[in-house]
Amino acid sequence: MGWALAALQACGSAGAIIATEDLGEADLKVMITRSDQRENITVLAADAPFIYRQEPLLDVFDRGGQLRVIVVGLRSQDLRAAYPNLPDRPPAELAQQLVPRLGPIGGGLYPPPTPTKVLATTVLADSNAALEYQNTDLATLGDEAAFGFALPGDLLCPPIGAQFRVFDRDDPTKTCVFRRDSQCTWRRQGQCPNDQVIFGVQLPAERSIFQLPDGVLVLPTGERCQPIAARQSPIFGETRAWRCGDQELGAQEQSSASTLPYVTVNREDLRTATLFAPGTRGTYLALGPTNFARLKVSSGRADLETLVVLGVDSGANARSLTRVDETRVRLNNTFNSQVVEGMCLSVGGDHYRIQGVEDSGGGTRDQLVLSRPVAAFSPTVSWNIYGDPSQGTSSSPTFELPSGAGTATRLSADGADRLVISTSQGTFDTLPIRSFNRRFHYECAYPVVQPPDRSGEAVAGSTGYLALAPDRLLVQGADGVVSRTIPLGETLPAGARILRLDEDYLAVAVLGSTRVIVVGPTDQVSGYDLPGALIGMAVHQFAPSPRSELYALYQPNDSSAELRLLALATQQERRYLVPPFDESANPADARIRIEAEAFYDKNGRLLVAYGQGKHTGAIDLLSGLSVAFRMGDEARSQVTFLDDLGTSGWALSSGSTTSAVFRLP
Repeated sequence: MGWALAALQACGSAGAIIATEDLGEADLKVMITRSDQRENITVLAADAPFIYRQEPLLDVFDRGGQLRVIVVGLRSQDLRAAYPNLPDRPPAELAQQLVPRLGPIGGGLYPPPTPTKVLATTVLADSNAALEYQNTDLATLGDEAAFGFALPGDLLCPPIGAQFRVFDRDDPTKTCVFRRDSQCTWRRQGQCPNDQVIFGVQLPAERSIFQLPDGVLVLPTGERCQPIAARQSPIFGETRAWRCGDQELGAQEQSSASTLPYVTVNREDLRTATLFAPGTRGTYLALGPTNFARLKVSSGRADLETLVVLGVDSGANARSLTRVDETRVRLNNTFNSQVVEGMCLSVGGDHYRIQGVEDSGGGTRDQLVLSRPVAAFSPTVSWNIYGDPSQGTSSSPTFELPSGAGTATRLSADGADRLVISTSQGTFDTLPIRSFNRRFHYECAYPVVQPPDRSGEAVAGSTGYLALAPDRLLVQGADGVVSRTIPLGETLPAGARILRLDEDYLAVAVLGSTRVIVVGPTDQVSGYDLPGALIGMAVHQFAPSPRSELYALYQPNDSSAELRLLALATQQERRYLVPPFDESANPADARIRIEAEAFYDKNGRLLVAYGQGKHTGAIDLLSGLSVAFRMGDEARSQVTFLDDLGTSGWALSSGSTTSAVFRLP
């Protein structure tokens, strides 16, 4: 390919010394020049002219010197074969990315591929203007032509700087954590107690593993591990694999050196929060049996807002209520002018929504019409009216359930504003949250009547409430009237609960069991048995599938560091390896804990927050990669939610000593 000219300009003279190069199939050339005082190396496209600019040639000749010129022809395809991560660019652009250096190979200097040709010549003061090269080779030239390429690590052995895990392919609970530097050296991030199992040899602690550009690993003991092809049946979470003697090891490498951005929240109550209801404007948490708060992230800052009800009127100063009839109560005075329809009356340990304010005949606003029958109460009992007044407030008591409501057992939400609270004594709905002086509050928590045959908790539905009977699903209203019954075809086990997926699908299951019942968009019911413990459900579309499918995420009974995503309709599986970031030899530290709403779908990706050992993080179920940070013993991810702008996904995690929220990748 390469006939080119090397113009060795004799600065200060009228002429130039011209050399014509025949480099065969080369499309790149390395030019090495040496005088008695200077040496230089550069790389060019094979057809690019070379002009010697180090010093005037007359100066070299005047002091009795000479110029040695060596040209090494290379093919860019051979370079990319030697260094697979080099970009596929035209020769002129590729030449600009290569950094040649004179000297022996080693210490970050990598050898060139076999040249197409090596040419050499010597330029003397009496040389002809038309210079001729002699064919030679690098071995003959020896140290005179010793050179290599100083290639950056992100081209030779990416990714650089990020932690990655290597693990025994047969048992991914056995891991070692490394960080690869810009010299392609694997630096230990821990003690690597599983080295004998993973690599087949015990690694000296004071020495590191080196990765060659072709992917071969050179162990500190001298053994070499050869790269091996990916498995025929893809297993997500394994990015590369090697064979060290008879032992096979895999690696999960992250695409970036950046860690998950997280915000530490130093609150003891967050570490004990076990109830949550993801909503589109944040997450509602139960920090105790009846102590509720809202977790939100705005501008990268995590805040915990106590939910309050705003006091508008009360029974202070001997202002007493009496029951007039089933739906009316009367005051021995006049209600505050801010009391309007839609507010909440708390009296006799119960909550009632106000449907209207009336004049009983005395010319004052002294009577309330309530949304449901009011139980008998003593006129001496205290009462309060809560709401969202247009101006001011007399008090801001903490949000509370009616007395006798029992302990909260579950929260569910439908949309941003509605929160349904299941308790040991029943189900309670709330009126919408409203904003007042940048605070968020509930106006009322009123009971949802339980139908006679309901056997479990009720959750928020798109219309009304969804509840379980022993062998069927109920759609009911707040008054307990069942509008639709869906037979499930089998008796439900104790602890069965409703898992809302989307507007079309819901699942009924005991988390951790191996059985799930799915109710589809036209009330069709299907039952499925899983070969492992159910973690969660998802509706998702994996490319190139033309439609969304229903998936069950489960943990196989025979592996603690593996997840599987099963398409229920086709029974096709996606396997995920989740090797732990903790290097402990204890298999319990590899057990995956998913306690949040299992799935969070954002921008076409499917993510799940998880805890494992002392780490918590997120798994991308498209790529299979997992990222995590250290949180302490028994780290767990409790809930996923959107920030206040509805754009970024976040998760709440906690450990033994602290809690944090982190952005899902």
